Amino acid sequence: MSKQEYFVKERPKMRPTHPGKIVREDVLPALNLSVSEAARFYT
Repeated sequence: MSKQEYFVKERPKMRPTHPGKIVREDVLPALNLSVSEAARFYT
């Protein structure tokens, strides 16, 4: 099996999504938690 390398010719057109945005928009509503309530778990 041969190893291939891939080179990016252009810069990505979009910036990656920040993980905090995913948590705030997708995870917290699914868990029915506010940002403040979720922060209490990690303090």
